[in-house]
Amino acid sequence: MIIKRYPTKIIPPDYTRVFERTFLFELVKKRKTAKVIWVNGSPGAGKTVFVTSLLKKQHASFLWYRIDSSENDVADIFYFLALAAQKNHPRKKLNLPVFTSEYADDVENFARVFFRKLFASLTEESAIVLDNCHELEKYVVFPRLIQIVINQLPDGMQLICISRNRLHAVLKRLYTNYELLDISNAELEFNDQEGQAFLKWLDPHLNDLQIQQIQSKTHGWSAGMVLMAREFRIWGATEDFNAEENIFAYLSSEILFHLPKELHKFLVASALFTQLTAEMGMQLTGCSQTRSYLNELVYKNFMIKRIERPNPIYQFHPLLRDLLLSQADTVFTQAYWRKLQHKAAMILVKQDNTLEAMLLFQQLQDWSSLKELLLQQASQLINSGRHHTVIQWIQALPSKYLDMDAWLKYWYAIALKPVSPFLTEAHMEKCYQLFDINHDIKGIYSSWVAAVESIMISWDDFSRLKVWMNRFDEIRKHHHACPSIELKIKFYMAAINGLTIYDPHHPRLKTLIRICERLFLSTPMKTIKLLLGTQLAQYYIFNCQLTKLHTSAAFLELIVEDQAIPAMVRIMSTYLLANQRLFMADTIKALEYAQRGLQLSDLSGIRSFEAVLLATIVGCHINNGDLISAEIVLQRTIKYENAYQRISTVMHYSYAVWLAALAGKLHQAFEQSQKTLQLAKLVHFKIACVSLWSLEVQILAELSQWHKAEQTLSLLSAAAIDTNNKHNLIQYHIADAWLAYLQQNQLRTLAALKELLQILHTEEIVAFFGWRPKVLTSLCLLAIENGIEEEFAVHLLQKHRLLACPPTYLEKWPWPVRIYSFGSLIVEVEGKQIEHSGKSQKKILELLETLVILGGRKAPSIQLTDILWPDVDGDLARQSLETALHRLRKLLGKEAIILNSGLVSFNRNYCWLDLWAFEETVDKLEQAFSDEQPSEIIKLTDRLLKLYQGPFLKDFDSGLGILKQSQLLNKLFRALDLSISFHEKKGEYDRASLLLTKIVELSPLTEASYRRLMSHHIRQGQLDQALQTYHQCHRILFEGFKVRLSNEIHELAKQLKREKDHNSDSK
Repeated sequence: MIIKRYPTKIIPPDYTRVFERTFLFELVKKRKTAKVIWVNGSPGAGKTVFVTSLLKKQHASFLWYRIDSSENDVADIFYFLALAAQKNHPRKKLNLPVFTSEYADDVENFARVFFRKLFASLTEESAIVLDNCHELEKYVVFPRLIQIVINQLPDGMQLICISRNRLHAVLKRLYTNYELLDISNAELEFNDQEGQAFLKWLDPHLNDLQIQQIQSKTHGWSAGMVLMAREFRIWGATEDFNAEENIFAYLSSEILFHLPKELHKFLVASALFTQLTAEMGMQLTGCSQTRSYLNELVYKNFMIKRIERPNPIYQFHPLLRDLLLSQADTVFTQAYWRKLQHKAAMILVKQDNTLEAMLLFQQLQDWSSLKELLLQQASQLINSGRHHTVIQWIQALPSKYLDMDAWLKYWYAIALKPVSPFLTEAHMEKCYQLFDINHDIKGIYSSWVAAVESIMISWDDFSRLKVWMNRFDEIRKHHHACPSIELKIKFYMAAINGLTIYDPHHPRLKTLIRICERLFLSTPMKTIKLLLGTQLAQYYIFNCQLTKLHTSAAFLELIVEDQAIPAMVRIMSTYLLANQRLFMADTIKALEYAQRGLQLSDLSGIRSFEAVLLATIVGCHINNGDLISAEIVLQRTIKYENAYQRISTVMHYSYAVWLAALAGKLHQAFEQSQKTLQLAKLVHFKIACVSLWSLEVQILAELSQWHKAEQTLSLLSAAAIDTNNKHNLIQYHIADAWLAYLQQNQLRTLAALKELLQILHTEEIVAFFGWRPKVLTSLCLLAIENGIEEEFAVHLLQKHRLLACPPTYLEKWPWPVRIYSFGSLIVEVEGKQIEHSGKSQKKILELLETLVILGGRKAPSIQLTDILWPDVDGDLARQSLETALHRLRKLLGKEAIILNSGLVSFNRNYCWLDLWAFEETVDKLEQAFSDEQPSEIIKLTDRLLKLYQGPFLKDFDSGLGILKQSQLLNKLFRALDLSISFHEKKGEYDRASLLLTKIVELSPLTEASYRRLMSHHIRQGQLDQALQTYHQCHRILFEGFKVRLSNEIHELAKQLKREKDHNSDSK
């Protein structure tokens, strides 16, 4: 058997193992109607591999012709395609025309005949592949041949062209009819995700760092990834490892070897730029053909990209650039190369490409030029988040430059501020001294501002502000004229925040605040508004002035999302917004902002705010009542805390004190507070001292250590009173109120409570450091009961979900339904009184009144039907009750009435009854008598008298109602009798007299009440008052109702008159 051998040109490469380009496959699938697929890319871009894997995946039959780099002729296409067709159909006689010399002048007509017959012969094939088309594109006729093929292509067949060159201009018209799919370098290059998968496919042992190194070098270039992965597999990642040698050899053979000498020299020189415009290349090399050179290389996909814009930018692939630069010493003399480097650096400076210019100056060791460029560009680089770059370049300079130049040292310190503000202040001290010696006013102001700001954001030691706050007055005195408005505003804002912490009583502080607030509202300048907005917000947060902070909060939100603003400012804004939301108890938003701040910290490498953002997260968990999560975050934060952020450390341990107090571990909390206070005092963190003293006062009071609590409160008072810091005032008033509350000193408690709630309400503060549920609940209930900021106190309790079921006595809670039964029956629904009118409501109100008389709780349905429908049979009566209950629910609200197991009740969580409050108060009063609690007895007695507004359901004349009236009045009198006896025993006669008078008012027709009051006055030697009481009794009972008075009261009156006359005679 004779084996037919075919040329390799018509046999596609057979890859045993191929990485499938799913993205590219999907692209082809979406454009399956395209007649032509033009696959073009750099050498080694994976063009041929992709096409072969595509055809294999499609299980397609096709013709393949690979055009090699030897001498080619257009006629070869006909020969080899005919051969490929014969290979596919060995048993079939195709009768295709043969190209001979007679067709040399009429190639196009021959092509039409050839392809028409070829396509007629192909019954199974779905594609014709022309590989290495760039080898024939030099022939003018080639694009026309491609067009002929396209015109002859039958339905279901595609022409796939593989080329290094981009699509020929003649063929671009195919775009308009959607007949062309152009797959270029942009599609062939691996993106990060696909690249990672490809590298893992190449070598599963590659680690993440190696993959990152390969991707950063290759930028998705297939051949580069394969070669570097192979080098890693063979040699591993040693320090002297260089994976570029093989890649350079590949690029040299595939690209540079084919370039003319002049073009090669041009590229080596141009490689001094990572990217360039044609003008830049022309300025550097003097080559007039720069644009055509670059465009030709782009067209040929020679590892150069063109970024389309009015003035196109050309960008070298980093590996090609590295190769070109490595050839500089063989292409140019050393002196000429240095000249080119300097020239390139100056061009880059003009193009504002500072970093590349700096690198060239460093390579040239042109330190003076590098220093001048640094001084010009440092501010812009730092503001764009490239502070590390400034640090590196300044450190690259010989040390004498940094020692001698104050401004260079200044910018070095400014660049350090985001990463190490602690070091910034130390450098600024030297800068300030140098500026002062040189009488550089701008430098003096600038270094002062930077020093204060760095102390603030270092979160380490506020005592270092002392020196700079003293200099504040010196600068104002000796250098009154600041060089610029922006710098003056920075000076003012730094002074405001520094003085607030170190010297809140400074005479200029309030004036500076007013000036900056007016400027913020009036200035149209974004930079100044940005500066003022963030710094004022910091002052407002520090001083708990939330109402003012609201004016700049929206501005801060815009800052957070504006990527053009320096990262440090954006992170600070997240911190301020998170704390604003924390004060508002909006923990969801607070957590969002805190997490956003941490995310920005990770992205930027700026860590200054991480610790305080984590402290804010702890506060969020505490506000949510999730103490476990708070403890977890806190312990993790403490474990990794920075020794140079002692103020952050104080914050963390202060939260530990708070958590211990919340858990009821009072001794542990107190001990931790004492240790934390030592550090807080050392670093001059006064706000922390105030917060800890406040918690200590509360803890000591709960431990009944009254004397120590009062001593600590004195310290707290000295720090808080007479300052404009509302944080300090909040901490003082909460401690004072709680101490007085536990001491049962109601007057002092109410005074402190009034101040506390007024601040919280005014500033819309719902949560603050150290608040605890039992403290806030007790104080808010007391405030509501005594008419102090009632609505806001209710809001606090509701916001923190502190009362699942409000106490019965709390009339001023926002109950949906209130029922008043002492006096006339009054029913309020959502604050509006229900009118008792119409026959339709009569039965409903009778049901309501009966339910109240029966106590409002668990009234048996049978008893209700017997009272309300005595003459109606059982089933009908029950149905009538159900109807009445349905209508009553409609009137009061469907949740107001509960029917359970035949028992009817008012909903305890929905309805308030003065009857319930009265009965509960009576029970508590009896307990207070038993425990001998004077303040509680007074409070509960007053509450009883306030609740008793008249006889129980005075308009209800049923026997059941009258019986309930009598029972309740007896309970009241018994309670008052006990109170009177208690106060008389304690020698509190004025209070006893007041209550006896109240009994007379409640029972004006009972002689015994007058007689008892007269006896009390006599014992106190108050004869006139006793006689007045007798006359009052005589006037009401005898004269008004013709009721004869008893002999006992007459004798008592006569005795009073005799004693009074005797006293008059004695005088």
